[in-house]
Amino acid sequence: MSPFFSLPPFATGSRLPRLFNQLQPPPETVVLLLAVLIGGSAGLSVLLFRYLIEAIHYIALEKLMGVIGQLGAWTLACVPVLGGCLVGTIRWLVQDFSPNLMSLMGAVEAGKEIPFIRPIAKTLAAAISLGTGASLGPEGPSVEVGANIGILLGQGLKVSRGRQKLLLGAGAAAGLAAGFNAPIAGVFFALEVVLGTTFETTAVSVVLLAAVISASLPKLA
Repeated sequence: MSPFFSLPPFATGSRLPRLFNQLQPPPETVVLLLAVLIGGSAGLSVLLFRYLIEAIHYIALEKLMGVIGQLGAWTLACVPVLGGCLVGTIRWLVQDFSPNLMSLMGAVEAGKEIPFIRPIAKTLAAAISLGTGASLGPEGPSVEVGANIGILLGQGLKVSRGRQKLLLGAGAAAGLAAGFNAPIAGVFFALEVVLGTTFETTAVSVVLLAAVISASLPKLA
């Protein structure tokens, strides 16, 4: 087994890393647990993201328009304006949304941490924007949702920089797999774009399992 998965891989500054160090599970078990956790979390998060978009769309374009639509067709423009105001408010409150995938990769390389609130704020803003009429789809944000799950998990477990990059790649693959229903594309995307030539052979199992699990969850809903 590659030393990439050798234990103890975690720092001892928090309860969860200490628990892993005390249990000393086999490296194969760690690989399986991380892949299942990332894939399951990404799949459920993308599914919740889609439901949130539908709920906002129903409230804004059916309920709200049912009330103000009687004033004339011009009131339809109020919906995207309202959505833009809400997104602007969130951006003002948070100051800085979660960075895109390339910026997340740069943060991992630099050893920087991503505040937990930023990915949540950006996901909520994306749902509001799409739900109020933005002419985009949920697939792009879904990739970032998965990537943020991977990087936040790595931060929580206090893993090394190399393993942080692997979790980021697995999260991106899981997000793309759930968003586009394309697990194989998600795997190749993570291996080529996120991990590049730095990944080891055993890393493929993490990325592949995370992508397959993530893609299967939306189908079960």
